[in-house]
Amino acid sequence: EKTMPCADAAPLVRNVVERFPDRCLWGSDWPHPGYLDPNPNDGDLLGLLADWAPELSLQKKILVDNPIELFGFPPA
Repeated sequence: EKTMPCADAAPLVRNVVERFPDRCLWGSDWPHPGYLDPNPNDGDLLGLLADWAPELSLQKKILVDNPIELFGFPPA
């Protein structure tokens, strides 16, 4: 069975997303620093977001709305 990197962090991440949805951003740590061999697949890591933030509105907030606000990007 394939074990995803960071899967053990799921309870913590779900708690943070639930309590502070306006403060969450997505980051993959690419380029990976090489502490895992082989390096994780970025698509698999992004797939964890659906488990950690199952509602589409939360995913949009984490992937789109919060970065727009933090970095001052023009609205999408």
